[in-house]
Amino acid sequence: MLGTTRPRPQRPAGDECFLLLAGKKATASGCVLVAHNNDLHGNEAALLKKYPEQRVRSVPDWLFPSGVRVPMPAFSHEYLALEIYLGFDEGDCAAVSGKQVAIAGGVSLLADGNRQAREADLLLDDGIAAGIRLAALSFCSTARECVEYLGAMYWQYGVRYPSGVGIADADEVWYMEQGGGRTWAAVRLPDDCCLVAANGYRIGELDFTSPDLLTSPDLQGFTIRHGLYHPDSGPFNFARIFGQARQRYTVDTRRLWGALRLLTPSVTRDPDAREFLLWVRPETPLTIPAVTGLLRDQYGDTDYDVHSAVKSTGERPIAVPSTVHASIIELHRNVPKGCGPVLWACLASPLTSPFIPVYLAVTEIPEAFSLADGRCDRRSAYWRLKILSNLVTPYHKYLSGEIVGEWQKMEDDWFRQQHQLRQMIAETPEMAATLLTTAVQRMCQDVLDKAAMLEDRIHTRIAAESDQWQHFDASW
Repeated sequence: MLGTTRPRPQRPAGDECFLLLAGKKATASGCVLVAHNNDLHGNEAALLKKYPEQRVRSVPDWLFPSGVRVPMPAFSHEYLALEIYLGFDEGDCAAVSGKQVAIAGGVSLLADGNRQAREADLLLDDGIAAGIRLAALSFCSTARECVEYLGAMYWQYGVRYPSGVGIADADEVWYMEQGGGRTWAAVRLPDDCCLVAANGYRIGELDFTSPDLLTSPDLQGFTIRHGLYHPDSGPFNFARIFGQARQRYTVDTRRLWGALRLLTPSVTRDPDAREFLLWVRPETPLTIPAVTGLLRDQYGDTDYDVHSAVKSTGERPIAVPSTVHASIIELHRNVPKGCGPVLWACLASPLTSPFIPVYLAVTEIPEAFSLADGRCDRRSAYWRLKILSNLVTPYHKYLSGEIVGEWQKMEDDWFRQQHQLRQMIAETPEMAATLLTTAVQRMCQDVLDKAAMLEDRIHTRIAAESDQWQHFDASW
């Protein structure tokens, strides 16, 4: 870790993250895919860390910054995490374990919580923080087990900050929301469907007889006793009971519309709608390139394109410059031993940075990718890529295509090389860790070299051409 840790800056609640979940029958390869854009302040720098398996461990303070002490098992599975240097107070992390259990990342529900529900189910200053997700990941063997453990902890200890979180393994995908301090609900995603979320309540009508629904104890009774739900008013709708504090559409519901238009392009939806179906069947099975494209989306070819003068003022698309890390996690059932899960890690904004496939089996993370602090330091891969983002953002309309095009060429090559790597490992499984570590080190060095080249090229173009460009308003 570089330098000295400084306090986390304040930001508007809700101007945060984006989440995509896809079941195993919704993807071209038959794997589960979960993806996330973590939108924070740009100096909340990101890094990659590999946590080894441990048989005896102590609970790190960063898991529970409020001081609450939660009993933990004495062992921990290995896991790979894409995180920010400040820790996990709000769960700013995507991670995957050796058991192929993944925390896809979270979205904020704070701004969307309505007052009556908040007063009935108070948030607790001394409750657990989202670091509990990493604790669950470290010892749970399935996504369902992870959901059940998290729910028990939420109910027993209460939470400080309400979130929606994606949790998956190679067979099941779950989406979980906290109603307030202790209440919660989680739904299993159908295998052939996708779900998107962006800082607003998404879980709607609940079927309490379904095996694919888990909730806090006596959820219906709690809401009835506190006047949040009246049985004669209609179906029990979690989002309407606990959320919808905003009185009109928001930049976040538009992000749902933006993603759904890519997943199901033949369906026409109202871009000003406040509610969308919880999940959809994608018209084309998802691939890694399709998901990277979605995470980079800025409503191109629509009236809300951020570079358009039609309706783009004040828009906050899926991809923004302030993203500090983005991720796609692949969870496969049938790959050679050692290939295991893959975390496609993007440090800084996907608008200007690449997604690098990092395998859990690697024995070490390249040093530059494991260093980060809140102050610019060129030893850090995050800051090398953030510098590029800072250069491009004011002139994004003119430079973004050139930058993304270079990264997409590299991503396409890495995507094609996956099959070759897996074939080599199937033939020589004892070499898996060495082969994958070497491959990841080479890719990471290629990224640093390419970033340096692009930085020089962009400096040159700005010096030569910027007097002919209209300065871009980066308020989004």
